[in-house]
Amino acid sequence: MVRKGFKDWVDKGMPRDARTGSPPKEYFSQRGQDKWLKISWEEAFTMSAVAMNNIAETYSGDKALNASRGRGMTPP
Repeated sequence: MVRKGFKDWVDKGMPRDARTGSPPKEYFSQRGQDKWLKISWEEAFTMSAVAMNNIAETYSGDKALNASRGRGMTPP
């Protein structure tokens, strides 16, 4: 099972704000109220791998440095 908003975000290519790296709120605003969708194990494993890769790319290296600055954080 996967939350509909999360699946929609993944299906759209995991868009993020160029300045902050944050995903659009529309995909995550329904947490706790969103519908659950039944997906295959293969799709669940693929979605998990894609999401973990996206997180690693977003929050490491120069992209992470720029995203933290966009959120007003000063990196070490």
